[in-house]
Amino acid sequence: MADTTMPRRILGRQLLLLRGKRSRSSVSKKLKIGESTLWRYESGVTIDVKPYIIRELCRYYEASQDMTDTLLDLAEAASKPSWWYAYDAAMPGDFEIFIELEQSASHIRSFQLAQVPGLVQTAAYRRATTLAATPDPAPERVDQIVELAMKRQARLDESENFRLDIVLDESVLRRTEIGGPDVMREQLEHLIAVSERPNVSIRVVPLTRGYLGLETGRFVLLEFPPQRLEWMNMPPMVYVEQFGADVLLGKDAEVREYRRAWAAIQKAAHDEDQSIALILHIAKELQQ
Repeated sequence: MADTTMPRRILGRQLLLLRGKRSRSSVSKKLKIGESTLWRYESGVTIDVKPYIIRELCRYYEASQDMTDTLLDLAEAASKPSWWYAYDAAMPGDFEIFIELEQSASHIRSFQLAQVPGLVQTAAYRRATTLAATPDPAPERVDQIVELAMKRQARLDESENFRLDIVLDESVLRRTEIGGPDVMREQLEHLIAVSERPNVSIRVVPLTRGYLGLETGRFVLLEFPPQRLEWMNMPPMVYVEQFGADVLLGKDAEVREYRRAWAAIQKAAHDEDQSIALILHIAKELQQ
């Protein structure tokens, strides 16, 4: 099933730009369209996009016919649910938003302090982290969470259209309390195997190295593919993982700050060969 995230977000972003300085409430009253409906359209969070509403908005905003036709095409593409909607019960809070961005991005940079990121987890590791984080989880829900994690990893097969750069704190590799030594060893061996893909880079910040830039905590920097028209291009975004509620950042200054943090983290990390050697060393320790 096609990804509808990009069409929805591009459509919403352009509707917001077309509205300009008009208040959402004034547009709602003028066109007799619910204010909450306008918010959902502009935020790109609904697949229930009505063509007649798009036409009315474009007419009121005095959009060109070419613009109107393009937005109607986006509305049609956005009206079909993406494959991950079938796993709604397995996505806590706002995690669905992250999956939408993850599945649309062309380049992801992920810095992790606590766990191996989902795109490179084994099924056993994912199950163990879920059981550790969820009190008395229903077995069916755990199965769905694991299945969703495995299905997300199909992105790694898109070697020409997708790149994944990961930096892990060494402590992530030594948390044998997650599932036990056998689960962690399998996960480490999987990291080594995944690192051989041409579109995947895995690096490790060693425990012995002092570094700056990690006060940001764990985060994911996402960039998106260019579109056929310049105004359709999606700006980069940062997904900051926090206890209680994750935060999505998109302002230019915010993105620049996290790019600087990423550069500092890269300097602190081992290079790829040293990182894989360290992962292999820890995996061998777990065999003893």
